[in-house]
Amino acid sequence: MIPSLMLVLSISMAPCAPAVTSLLQQSEFHHAHFMVRSPQRVNPRQNAKLKWQGVVINLDRRPERMGHFIQQTSGKQDLRGKFCRLSGTDGHDQSQLDKIVQNHMIDPALMEEVRAREEAQKQTAYYNLTFGTIGCYMSHFRAMKYIADNEAVDFGVVAEDDLSLFSPDFEKQFDKLVDDSEGQATKLWNSTDFIYLQACHLGWNRATIVKERLEIRTVLKDVSHQTVHCLGMYAVSRRAARWLTAPNGPLLPMKLQIDEILPVEVPNIRAKAFYPSIAQTLGSKDIGTDNQILLEPSDEPITWVDC
Repeated sequence: MIPSLMLVLSISMAPCAPAVTSLLQQSEFHHAHFMVRSPQRVNPRQNAKLKWQGVVINLDRRPERMGHFIQQTSGKQDLRGKFCRLSGTDGHDQSQLDKIVQNHMIDPALMEEVRAREEAQKQTAYYNLTFGTIGCYMSHFRAMKYIADNEAVDFGVVAEDDLSLFSPDFEKQFDKLVDDSEGQATKLWNSTDFIYLQACHLGWNRATIVKERLEIRTVLKDVSHQTVHCLGMYAVSRRAARWLTAPNGPLLPMKLQIDEILPVEVPNIRAKAFYPSIAQTLGSKDIGTDNQILLEPSDEPITWVDC
Protein backbone atom coordinates (compact mmCIF):
# COMPACT_ATOMS: atom_id res chain seq x y z
CA MET A 1 0.00 0.00 0.00
CA ILE A 2 1.27 3.48 -0.85
CA PRO A 3 0.82 5.99 1.98
CA SER A 4 -0.88 9.29 1.18
CA LEU A 5 -1.61 12.65 2.75
CA MET A 6 -4.28 15.12 1.62
CA LEU A 7 -4.61 18.90 1.62
CA VAL A 8 -2.99 21.17 4.24
CA LEU A 9 -0.03 19.75 6.12
CA SER A 10 1.99 21.26 8.94
CA ILE A 11 5.62 20.48 9.69
CA SER A 12 7.43 20.74 12.98
CA MET A 13 11.18 21.02 12.75
CA ALA A 14 12.69 18.18 14.78
CA PRO A 15 16.42 17.47 15.55
CA CYS A 16 17.64 15.82 13.23
CA ALA A 17 13.30 -2.93 -12.31
CA PRO A 18 15.36 -5.73 -12.69
CA ALA A 19 18.88 -5.49 -11.51
CA VAL A 20 21.32 -4.34 -14.16
CA THR A 21 25.08 -4.36 -14.08
CA SER A 22 26.37 -1.12 -12.56
CA LEU A 23 28.52 1.04 -14.78
CA LEU A 24 31.02 1.18 -11.96
CA GLN A 25 33.71 -1.49 -11.61
CA GLN A 26 35.80 -2.12 -8.55
CA SER A 27 39.45 -2.55 -7.66
CA GLU A 28 40.99 -2.48 -4.21
CA PHE A 29 43.39 -0.51 -2.10
CA HIS A 30 44.10 -0.77 1.60
CA HIS A 31 44.20 1.57 4.54
CA ALA A 32 45.99 0.70 7.74
CA HIS A 33 42.74 0.34 9.67
CA PHE A 34 40.27 -1.03 7.15
CA MET A 35 39.88 -1.98 3.54
CA VAL A 36 38.36 0.59 1.20
CA ARG A 37 37.65 0.44 -2.49
CA SER A 38 39.37 2.40 -5.19
CA PRO A 39 37.39 4.40 -7.75
CA GLN A 40 34.94 2.47 -9.86
CA ARG A 41 35.63 3.13 -13.50
CA VAL A 42 32.68 4.24 -15.54
CA ASN A 43 32.56 3.76 -19.28
CA PRO A 44 30.98 6.86 -20.87
CA ARG A 45 28.01 6.26 -23.15
CA GLN A 46 26.88 8.69 -25.78
CA ASN A 47 23.69 10.55 -24.76
CA ALA A 48 23.59 8.61 -21.49
CA LYS A 49 22.71 9.46 -17.94
CA LEU A 50 24.08 7.67 -14.91
CA LYS A 51 21.57 5.74 -12.84
CA TRP A 52 20.73 6.94 -9.34
CA GLN A 53 18.30 6.38 -6.51
CA GLY A 54 17.02 8.93 -4.02
CA VAL A 55 16.39 8.10 -0.36
CA VAL A 56 14.59 10.46 2.01
CA ILE A 57 14.82 9.84 5.77
CA ASN A 58 11.52 10.20 7.63
CA LEU A 59 10.37 9.05 11.07
CA ASP A 60 7.22 6.91 11.20
CA ARG A 61 5.67 9.34 13.68
CA ARG A 62 6.14 12.30 11.34
CA PRO A 63 4.19 11.62 8.10
CA GLU A 64 3.51 15.34 7.67
CA ARG A 65 7.24 15.90 7.19
CA MET A 66 7.22 13.36 4.37
CA GLY A 67 4.35 15.23 2.79
CA HIS A 68 6.38 18.42 3.11
CA PHE A 69 9.32 16.86 1.32
CA ILE A 70 7.19 15.56 -1.56
CA GLN A 71 5.54 18.95 -1.96
CA GLN A 72 8.83 20.85 -1.85
CA THR A 73 10.52 18.61 -4.44
CA SER A 74 7.57 18.15 -6.80
CA GLY A 75 8.60 21.19 -8.82
CA LYS A 76 12.06 19.81 -9.51
CA GLN A 77 11.95 17.59 -12.59
CA ASP A 78 15.28 15.95 -11.73
CA LEU A 79 13.96 14.90 -8.30
CA ARG A 80 10.28 14.16 -8.88
CA GLY A 81 9.47 10.48 -8.38
CA LYS A 82 13.09 9.51 -7.72
CA PHE A 83 12.96 9.18 -3.93
CA CYS A 84 11.78 6.34 -1.76
CA ARG A 85 11.06 6.82 1.92
CA LEU A 86 13.38 5.22 4.48
CA SER A 87 11.78 4.78 7.90
CA GLY A 88 14.21 6.69 10.09
CA THR A 89 15.74 5.30 13.25
CA ASP A 90 13.96 6.98 16.15
CA GLY A 91 16.41 7.87 18.90
CA HIS A 92 13.52 8.25 21.34
CA ASP A 93 12.42 4.63 20.87
CA GLN A 94 14.19 2.54 23.50
CA SER A 95 13.81 -0.70 21.53
CA GLN A 96 15.61 0.84 18.57
CA LEU A 97 18.43 2.10 20.80
CA ASP A 98 18.77 -1.39 22.29
CA LYS A 99 19.17 -2.89 18.80
CA ILE A 100 21.95 -0.42 18.01
CA VAL A 101 23.86 -1.65 21.07
CA GLN A 102 23.09 -5.31 20.36
CA ASN A 103 24.41 -4.92 16.80
CA HIS A 104 27.69 -3.46 18.13
CA MET A 105 27.18 -0.12 16.39
CA ILE A 106 27.99 1.84 19.54
CA ASP A 107 29.98 0.97 22.63
CA PRO A 108 27.57 0.07 25.48
CA ALA A 109 29.50 2.33 27.86
CA LEU A 110 29.03 5.30 25.53
CA MET A 111 25.32 4.57 25.24
CA GLU A 112 25.07 4.58 29.05
CA GLU A 113 26.93 7.89 29.16
CA VAL A 114 24.43 9.36 26.69
CA ARG A 115 21.55 7.91 28.69
CA ALA A 116 22.82 9.47 31.93
CA ARG A 117 23.07 12.90 30.29
CA GLU A 118 19.60 12.59 28.79
CA GLU A 119 18.01 11.51 32.08
CA ALA A 120 19.71 14.34 33.94
CA GLN A 121 18.82 16.74 31.12
CA LYS A 122 22.41 17.91 31.06
CA GLN A 123 23.61 20.01 28.17
CA THR A 124 26.63 18.70 26.29
CA ALA A 125 29.04 19.86 23.62
CA TYR A 126 27.38 20.14 20.22
CA TYR A 127 29.50 17.33 18.76
CA ASN A 128 28.59 14.75 21.42
CA LEU A 129 25.93 12.14 20.79
CA THR A 130 22.39 12.44 22.10
CA PHE A 131 19.48 10.04 21.64
CA GLY A 132 18.30 12.18 18.73
CA THR A 133 21.67 12.32 16.98
CA ILE A 134 22.20 8.58 17.49
CA GLY A 135 18.96 8.07 15.56
CA CYS A 136 20.13 10.54 12.91
CA TYR A 137 23.49 8.74 12.60
CA MET A 138 21.86 5.34 12.19
CA SER A 139 19.34 6.69 9.69
CA HIS A 140 22.09 8.05 7.42
CA PHE A 141 24.09 4.84 7.83
CA ARG A 142 21.05 2.78 6.76
CA ALA A 143 20.33 5.12 3.84
CA MET A 144 23.85 4.62 2.53
CA LYS A 145 23.55 0.87 3.09
CA TYR A 146 20.38 0.87 0.98
CA ILE A 147 22.32 2.52 -1.84
CA ALA A 148 25.24 0.13 -1.38
CA ASP A 149 22.91 -2.85 -1.82
CA ASN A 150 21.28 -1.50 -5.01
CA GLU A 151 23.20 -3.04 -7.90
CA ALA A 152 21.18 -1.07 -10.45
CA VAL A 153 22.59 2.35 -9.56
CA ASP A 154 25.85 4.23 -9.93
CA PHE A 155 25.19 6.62 -7.06
CA GLY A 156 22.51 7.61 -4.59
CA VAL A 157 21.14 10.86 -3.21
CA VAL A 158 20.16 11.01 0.47
CA ALA A 159 17.92 13.79 1.80
CA GLU A 160 16.39 14.71 5.12
CA ASP A 161 12.66 15.36 5.14
CA ASP A 162 12.97 19.06 6.07
CA LEU A 163 14.76 19.96 2.84
CA SER A 164 12.96 23.10 1.67
CA LEU A 165 14.99 25.46 -0.52
CA PHE A 166 16.79 25.17 -3.86
CA SER A 167 19.14 27.52 -5.68
CA PRO A 168 18.08 29.01 -9.03
CA ASP A 169 20.72 26.90 -10.78
CA PHE A 170 19.87 23.65 -8.96
CA GLU A 171 18.92 21.69 -12.09
CA LYS A 172 22.01 22.85 -14.00
CA GLN A 173 24.32 21.86 -11.16
CA PHE A 174 22.57 18.58 -10.39
CA ASP A 175 22.93 17.58 -14.04
CA LYS A 176 26.70 17.48 -13.52
CA LEU A 177 26.20 14.35 -11.41
CA VAL A 178 24.07 12.60 -14.01
CA ASP A 179 24.74 13.76 -17.60
CA ASP A 180 27.26 11.38 -19.16
CA SER A 181 26.64 12.21 -22.82
CA GLU A 182 30.28 13.22 -23.21
CA GLY A 183 31.65 11.26 -20.28
CA GLN A 184 31.61 14.24 -17.91
CA ALA A 185 29.68 12.51 -15.13
CA THR A 186 31.98 9.51 -15.52
CA LYS A 187 34.99 11.76 -15.01
CA LEU A 188 33.45 13.37 -11.93
CA TRP A 189 32.51 10.13 -10.17
CA ASN A 190 35.84 8.44 -11.02
CA SER A 191 37.49 11.05 -8.81
CA THR A 192 34.76 11.57 -6.22
CA ASP A 193 33.08 9.54 -3.48
CA PHE A 194 30.75 12.00 -1.81
CA ILE A 195 29.15 15.32 -2.86
CA TYR A 196 27.33 17.77 -0.57
CA LEU A 197 24.38 19.47 -2.21
CA GLN A 198 23.40 21.01 1.14
CA ALA A 199 25.59 22.18 4.00
CA CYS A 200 25.04 24.66 6.79
CA HIS A 201 28.04 26.93 6.19
CA LEU A 202 29.15 26.77 2.57
CA GLY A 203 28.01 29.99 0.97
CA TRP A 204 24.37 29.54 1.97
CA ASN A 205 24.51 29.65 5.74
CA ARG A 206 21.85 28.18 7.96
CA ALA A 207 21.67 28.19 11.72
CA THR A 208 18.41 29.14 13.41
CA ILE A 209 17.64 31.14 10.27
CA VAL A 210 18.65 30.78 6.64
CA LYS A 211 20.77 33.65 5.38
CA GLU A 212 21.01 34.93 1.81
CA ARG A 213 22.84 32.66 -0.60
CA LEU A 214 26.01 34.20 -2.00
CA GLU A 215 25.47 35.55 -5.50
CA ILE A 216 28.56 34.03 -7.08
CA ARG A 217 29.16 31.34 -9.66
CA THR A 218 28.52 27.85 -8.26
CA VAL A 219 31.56 25.59 -8.21
CA LEU A 220 32.42 22.14 -6.89
CA LYS A 221 34.87 22.53 -4.05
CA ASP A 222 37.13 19.88 -2.53
CA VAL A 223 36.18 19.36 1.13
CA SER A 224 37.99 16.08 1.75
CA HIS A 225 38.96 15.69 5.41
CA GLN A 226 37.30 18.96 6.37
CA THR A 227 34.45 19.40 8.82
CA VAL A 228 31.20 19.94 6.91
CA HIS A 229 28.16 20.49 9.09
CA CYS A 230 24.72 19.16 8.15
CA LEU A 231 23.59 16.34 5.87
CA GLY A 232 20.35 17.73 4.48
CA MET A 233 21.14 16.49 0.97
CA TYR A 234 24.17 14.69 -0.46
CA ALA A 235 25.16 12.26 -3.20
CA VAL A 236 27.34 9.20 -2.62
CA SER A 237 28.70 6.72 -5.14
CA ARG A 238 27.56 3.14 -4.68
CA ARG A 239 31.19 2.10 -4.36
CA ALA A 240 31.78 4.57 -1.53
CA ALA A 241 28.51 3.61 0.14
CA ARG A 242 29.72 0.01 0.24
CA TRP A 243 32.94 0.70 2.09
CA LEU A 244 31.46 3.41 4.30
CA THR A 245 28.87 0.93 5.60
CA ALA A 246 31.14 -2.10 5.79
CA PRO A 247 31.27 -3.76 9.26
CA ASN A 248 34.94 -2.81 9.54
CA GLY A 249 34.44 0.55 7.84
CA PRO A 250 35.11 4.07 9.10
CA LEU A 251 31.63 4.91 10.44
CA LEU A 252 31.32 2.21 13.11
CA PRO A 253 31.22 2.10 16.00
CA MET A 254 29.71 5.56 16.32
CA LYS A 255 31.55 7.92 18.64
CA LEU A 256 30.45 11.45 17.73
CA GLN A 257 27.71 13.02 15.66
CA ILE A 258 27.95 11.85 12.07
CA ASP A 259 28.99 15.19 10.60
CA GLU A 260 31.91 15.23 13.04
CA ILE A 261 33.09 11.96 11.44
CA LEU A 262 32.15 12.37 7.79
CA PRO A 263 34.22 13.46 5.89
CA VAL A 264 36.81 14.87 8.31
CA GLU A 265 37.74 11.58 10.02
CA VAL A 266 37.30 9.21 7.07
CA PRO A 267 40.63 8.09 5.60
CA ASN A 268 41.02 8.32 1.81
CA ILE A 269 37.57 9.79 1.20
CA ARG A 270 37.29 12.14 -1.77
CA ALA A 271 34.58 14.62 -0.89
CA LYS A 272 33.31 17.64 -2.77
CA ALA A 273 30.64 20.24 -2.06
CA PHE A 274 28.73 22.68 -4.18
CA TYR A 275 29.77 26.18 -3.21
CA PRO A 276 27.50 27.94 -2.58
CA SER A 277 25.24 25.04 -1.59
CA ILE A 278 22.44 24.35 -4.06
CA ALA A 279 19.86 23.11 -1.53
CA GLN A 280 19.00 24.13 2.01
CA THR A 281 16.87 23.22 5.01
CA LEU A 282 15.00 25.77 7.13
CA GLY A 283 16.19 26.96 10.52
CA SER A 284 13.90 26.80 13.53
CA LYS A 285 13.28 30.58 13.57
CA ASP A 286 12.39 30.61 9.87
CA ILE A 287 9.13 28.86 10.68
CA GLY A 288 7.81 30.98 13.51
CA THR A 289 7.67 30.76 17.26
CA ASP A 290 5.22 27.87 17.15
CA ASN A 291 7.78 25.88 15.16
CA GLN A 292 5.29 25.09 12.40
CA ILE A 293 4.91 25.90 8.74
CA LEU A 294 1.68 25.71 6.78
CA LEU A 295 1.97 23.97 3.43
CA GLU A 296 -0.03 24.88 0.39
CA PRO A 297 -3.33 23.04 -0.09
CA SER A 298 -3.24 20.20 -2.60
CA ASP A 299 -6.09 18.79 -4.65
CA GLU A 300 -4.09 15.64 -5.31
CA PRO A 301 -3.09 12.96 -2.81
CA ILE A 302 0.53 13.27 -1.71
CA THR A 303 1.95 9.79 -2.14
CA TRP A 304 5.29 8.08 -1.76
CA VAL A 305 6.92 4.66 -1.99
CA ASP A 306 8.78 3.07 0.92
CA CYS A 307 12.35 1.87 0.36
